[in-house]
Amino acid sequence: MAGRTAMRAQEADLGANHELAERAAIEGAVLLKNADDVLPLAKTSHLAVIGGFAEKPRFQGAGSSQVKAARLDAPLDALRAAVESAGGKLTYAKGFDADYAAPDQALIDEAVAAATDADAVVILAGLPGLFESEGFDRTTLDMPEQINALIQAVSKTNPKTVVALSNGSPVLMPWLDDVSGVLEHYLAGQAGAGALAKLLFGDANPSGKLAETFPVSLDSVPAHVDYGQPTRRVVYREGLNVGYRFYTSYDKPVLFPFGFGLSYTQFSLGTATLEGGDPSLSRPVDVMVPVTNTGGVAGAAVIQVYVRQKNASAFRPDRELKGYQKLNLAPGETKEARIKLDRRAFAFW
Repeated sequence: MAGRTAMRAQEADLGANHELAERAAIEGAVLLKNADDVLPLAKTSHLAVIGGFAEKPRFQGAGSSQVKAARLDAPLDALRAAVESAGGKLTYAKGFDADYAAPDQALIDEAVAAATDADAVVILAGLPGLFESEGFDRTTLDMPEQINALIQAVSKTNPKTVVALSNGSPVLMPWLDDVSGVLEHYLAGQAGAGALAKLLFGDANPSGKLAETFPVSLDSVPAHVDYGQPTRRVVYREGLNVGYRFYTSYDKPVLFPFGFGLSYTQFSLGTATLEGGDPSLSRPVDVMVPVTNTGGVAGAAVIQVYVRQKNASAFRPDRELKGYQKLNLAPGETKEARIKLDRRAFAFW
């Protein structure tokens, strides 16, 4: 048709798309606990893999957010391939049903038996799709009883237990003190299995940071008191006290704070300096800080800059995130983070 550019069909490169999906899953993973450097795991060890998500991964949302993946890898296959190619051994136990996670002591007993003689255990846990979806609200922050009981039983048998979580929102972790490692993998997409294997065995370094707060209980959530009161109405009485702004302003304990995330390496921050700016804030302020990778493997550091106003004329949270920068650093390498704050970074309404 005149005046229009003809549409041409293009063939998608599904292989390249899958590789991109895997990189995204790696970048989005957050290492929450790594006691005694249990991670990364040795591929040559005897590894017990437990959880229904190993065979049937929870890789996307429920309801209308579901899409048909061009390719979907199973974590059990990816982990087994990595271990067996290195001469290691892998045993598997289901532990819970991936769809319903209904109470089943026999599955827990089977998992405990599989974990007993293993050098390390990986439990693929989280929230089945029926527990978080559109059209209804969660009434609890707990994972299904079967999954929590499974983790507690297995970790008592083998303390070198790592929990890899697949969930779309925060969960409570009553077993946190009993396990050695926790990797928050969220809903990792079609290539999440390959990403998980690379993360657990150290072929990739988890460098993500939490974009939300993990509370210690449901009643510590600022919206909890007023939500659903009155029925069928949502009144945002928490105002500016949303997420980390509430917990930091009122010094409330949390399970894991906003912006948190560990790494397989360590970083050292130098002295922060400021450049630019003026009393009227007509010029941006640059916040600069040198960052050094002092560990033995490559990794990414995320430098976050928060702003607070002393003696504010109106209520403001104790601190507000206004900028960040991610730096990829080789062992021993130093780079300077430079984060620009313009006038809007200091404004309020």
